Amino acid sequence: MSLPSQHISLFQSAPHSSLPHTPEFSPVHPLGKQQHYVTKTSTQLSPSDGKIELLERCLYCAFLTSPPAEGDYGRGLRSLDIWSASTGFRSNTPLFSDQARNLNRFVLRVVSLAFRPFSDYAKTSSAPSAPTQIRDSVDARLLDLVTGKFNCTYILREPVDGNWGLQLENGSWNGELQMIRQHEADMTLVLSVTGPRMADFDMTAAYQAEVLTFITKMPGLRPQWQALSRPFSGETWSLLLLSLLFAGPAVWFFKRLIPQQELGEQAWEGPNPTFQDIFFSTFASMLQKPSTIVPKPASTRMLLLSWWLYCLLVSTFYSGSLVAYLSFPGLNPTIDTLEQLSLSNYRWGTLDAYGSEYQLFRDSTDSVYRTLFARMEFFSESRLMDEVARGQFALIGYETHIRHLHAVKKADPNWTTEIHFPSVSFFPNGFGWALRKGSQLRPHIDRLFGMLLQGGFVPLWLEDVLHTSACEASVFTQLDSKINRSTRPGVEFVSTTTREPQPLRLYHLQSIFLLAGGGLVFALLVFVAEYKNLSSVMNRKKWDGQTRMERERERKREREREREREREREREREREREMVIHC
Repeated sequence: MSLPSQHISLFQSAPHSSLPHTPEFSPVHPLGKQQHYVTKTSTQLSPSDGKIELLERCLYCAFLTSPPAEGDYGRGLRSLDIWSASTGFRSNTPLFSDQARNLNRFVLRVVSLAFRPFSDYAKTSSAPSAPTQIRDSVDARLLDLVTGKFNCTYILREPVDGNWGLQLENGSWNGELQMIRQHEADMTLVLSVTGPRMADFDMTAAYQAEVLTFITKMPGLRPQWQALSRPFSGETWSLLLLSLLFAGPAVWFFKRLIPQQELGEQAWEGPNPTFQDIFFSTFASMLQKPSTIVPKPASTRMLLLSWWLYCLLVSTFYSGSLVAYLSFPGLNPTIDTLEQLSLSNYRWGTLDAYGSEYQLFRDSTDSVYRTLFARMEFFSESRLMDEVARGQFALIGYETHIRHLHAVKKADPNWTTEIHFPSVSFFPNGFGWALRKGSQLRPHIDRLFGMLLQGGFVPLWLEDVLHTSACEASVFTQLDSKINRSTRPGVEFVSTTTREPQPLRLYHLQSIFLLAGGGLVFALLVFVAEYKNLSSVMNRKKWDGQTRMERERERKREREREREREREREREREREREMVIHC
């Protein structure tokens, strides 16, 4: 029997007669690629008498303290078979056994960050990467099943740098994945399964399908004073205004188009209307007022008939919609897509653990993603929901984690903020565990995850953990009964309590009162303008009258002075004549 060439690099050889009882080998981590050893002598072996004993190392026995069993050559080595050049192997013992079926109480070094409801723990020390006490979560239950099935235990630590595992520009990794690559940990808990991670690590099958989404504070009610304009859109109001402006001139055009002398009688029932009468009559039809003008020509009658029908339908639609908008003004527009978010005046942010969502926005070439990444803010988990409650902020993250944060906040009686979940999501992926390349444990974990998913255990655990977290966060124990345990994750609990019809209050009718008040103010302004205009006219007339009287009196005074001067001249002439006669 000969060794396959692809496995020769996994072995070291030595003569059977020179095997030490406790050979020293360079330590190889259990979850690495190298799995078996053969010792080798320094002398040349002849094909006729050379013997080589093949030894297998127990990959998961390196930390055991019990004495080696019979046939154990120390440090977990056991003899598999003896090979010679002439006869080959003595027996058909399998050379490459699957040691992951039984880990012999091996201690797995697990690394993870708190990511409720999937992973959660309590710190037992402030030292970096100190062991932690795991709490009930989805991954904790999965980890208990794995350790129970494969006969092992675990120690949970958090990464030293507090990151999930981000691929750097030089191709290396930080966070949890750096500890996996540097043999400081054996496996991680919850991690999103992405292409770069699958290329450098063994990622298990996804046990939970996930998507990225974002939430914002529910926008408030629209201003009630706008209720009168909301039944129609801006384009509709524009067309209505144009129709009102052109309806009167159209009727006037038909009136001028048909000469009265050709009819042999009046073209209108009653007095012949003026342009002003026609314009205000068409405007009154929009307010469902009877028309005061009745034409006799058939063409004008058909025009007014179509106009009256148009006004009837428009006023009916408007009055019907107005009741609804007066009762409930509606909400301000919500943000439902990343494009809308990037164009808004909102802030946005995500968890400061720099995981797959960070790498998605950082490495994306899409213009929307790059715009979002340029203004991305990062917060701790305890601050995320508080930023949302302040308003004008969007929290970007994985949907289940966000709904967990929301459920915990809703259990607090002091939390009154309503949250808006958009109708769309992005970046669909899944959550799994990361192990080092070539791990024997990954296929077994994949099969176990598959059976759990087929049995529906993971969704059930997720629902139970969400409910438990919300109950633990409750300030008053009576709030626990208000949380619907049978509600699926992500489905909001809606009260079915019926309410009696509420009367319309001043808040609902404020637009009507504002309209009346606005009309009164407008009328007062017009009155002031008219008063000023009339005052100006009267003053001008009065000034003109006074001016005429002054000019008349001035002319009279001028005539009096002229007569006085004439009499003075006459007296002068009389005196001159008297002097001449006297002389």
